[in-house]
Parts: sequence; C-alpha cells; structure tokens
Amino acid sequence: MATKPKTSESQAPLKDASLDGLLAKALEQFNAGALKEASAAFGTLMEEALKREELRLSRTAQGYLKAIQSRLENLDASLPQTAELAVQVELNRHEPEAALAQVEEALKAHAGHAGLHYLKALALAQLDQAQPAADALSQATELDPGLIYQFRLEADFDGVRHSAPFAVFNRG
Repeated sequence: MATKPKTSESQAPLKDASLDGLLAKALEQFNAGALKEASAAFGTLMEEALKREELRLSRTAQGYLKAIQSRLENLDASLPQTAELAVQVELNRHEPEAALAQVEEALKAHAGHAGLHYLKALALAQLDQAQPAADALSQATELDPGLIYQFRLEADFDGVRHSAPFAVFNRG
C-alpha cells in the first residue's frame, strides 16, 4: 500500500485553518468592543490573506478595518460632548468643585473646545472666582463668539456679571 506524497493541496487546509483562527480572534475582539486590538488583528489577517492570495478574506478584513476606523473617529469626536454633559450635571447639582475638576481633565485632551471653556467659566462663576471665570469665558468666546449671547442669558453668571473682570462682556 503506497501513501500519497504531500502536495500543495494537502497543505491548503492547514493554511485556511490559521486564517480562520485569525479571523475568529479578530471578530471576537471586534464584537467585544476592543476596537484597537481588533484593528491590529484584522490588519494581521489582511496581510496574511494577501500573502496567501486569499483576496476575498483580505477584502473582508479591509472592510472591518474601515468600519473600526470610522467607529474610533466617531468615538474621539463624541468625547468632548460626553465630558460636557458630565460637567453640566455637576453644575446643575450645584457642585462647582466637581464640575471644575472634570472640565479641567477634559480640557487637557480637548483644549480647543469652546463649550468646555464656557463650562469652566460657569463653574468658576459659581465659586465666585470672577477673574478666572472671566478668563475662561474669554477663551470660550475667542473659540466661539456666539457664546457671548449664552453668557448674557445665563443666570449662573449673575453673581460675578457686574464685577470689573466682566465689564468687557457686558458691553452692547
């Protein structure tokens, strides 16, 4: 009884099995929400699939990579809004110290976000710190001049509105 020599056909299931394992691992991470890890796994899968000329699997991995990239970009874009909401909750609870701590942390990552500077000004106004509040409001209105109208309607500024640092904001 003669045995068949190993051919490239007998090696194919082994190659497919390793690609299947990479795909399973990448999908597991994707479904678990570990987007950065899933991105790396799909990148590896795409490279391996291209090396083995498995173009359909490579295109599938590329599609997942694009979806992950989009999700990561949307996540980064939503962070300032999430931080704003958290700060607003603290301000509504009349917890300006907690709000100030949160807004300072958020500003480290999003220094150019006008809404966060405005909320910082509100927290400082609630703490009766007129000059720092005016400085924060100045930064906010430089980034978004429309916030001056919100300032004029905001009751939380009433305690410091007529102080010297706010004179520039109270003009016509």
